[in-house]
Amino acid sequence: MVERSELDRTLAALFSGWTALLVPLLLVFVILGLWGIFAGRHLRSEKVSPMPWPLLLVVYGEILLLKVWDGPWPTVAVLAAALLVAGTMARVERTGVMLLPGILLGALLGTGQLLSALVLGAVGLVVFIIAPAKG
Repeated sequence: MVERSELDRTLAALFSGWTALLVPLLLVFVILGLWGIFAGRHLRSEKVSPMPWPLLLVVYGEILLLKVWDGPWPTVAVLAAALLVAGTMARVERTGVMLLPGILLGALLGTGQLLSALVLGAVGLVVFIIAPAKG
């Protein structure tokens, strides 16, 4: 058996923690970016950014809280708070159509259901592609 050096153990510990944080961020970034491009295709590009940055921050915060707080009651509290924030953001943001699917995406990623989150992302992308542009 090959013995691992101290540096190998340190690097493995360092990268295992970062990948657990960066993979959900990357998934949310890609999915919300694609949704933003296809949901806002009828708007002028100089007015609206395709990436809904406030929604990205709320969804990623929801994912982190769901990963930290485990159990049925904290999960329900985090989801309820995220929906309240999304409702408040819906009055201010122009990307209101993406808020509820974005919160659901964060809930799925936060509870560790990656395949369901990817299916939701794909179905949402198809819906935004098929939906007629508002003119």
